[in-house]
Amino acid sequence: MSDSVQRFPEWKNAIEEILNEIEANGHGATITHAKLDEWFGLVEPVDVKAYKKYVFKRLSCLDALKFHLLEDHSVCLDSVRGVGYKILQPGEQVDRVPEVYMDRAKNGVRRAMSSLVHVKATELTPAELSIRSRKIERLGFISVSMRGRLTDRLSGAQRSVVGG
Repeated sequence: MSDSVQRFPEWKNAIEEILNEIEANGHGATITHAKLDEWFGLVEPVDVKAYKKYVFKRLSCLDALKFHLLEDHSVCLDSVRGVGYKILQPGEQVDRVPEVYMDRAKNGVRRAMSSLVHVKATELTPAELSIRSRKIERLGFISVSMRGRLTDRLSGAQRSVVGG
């Protein structure tokens, strides 16, 4: 670390180091998993029980690190599979971040639709069937509008309601 002061929680050490990296070299650097573990004060264990604690601690530190970097410093990290995390350039952040969260939203809509479709309809009351049908229609509309097909055909007022 750049100084001998250890901060708590541990992810604060990583924030300082990442901000120093940006100041020295700008955005675009890749931070390895090993470097993050060092900043978090973690050592990969050999036994299974300790490994579970290590993974939990690492993930909680990563979540807090990514959240606070973005919210407090407008810095976004993007996963580089098998290597670590890249400090995104602001332009990359504009391109990459909405794509990631739209994919997550689409997956959420798909899971919700699947859950509603795979309900034992024979055990629902007529009122519950009606509610189910309306929710399936709504999710279908959201799904289609997220693909961009429907929003291309909507007027400006209709687009503002859908959010497209």
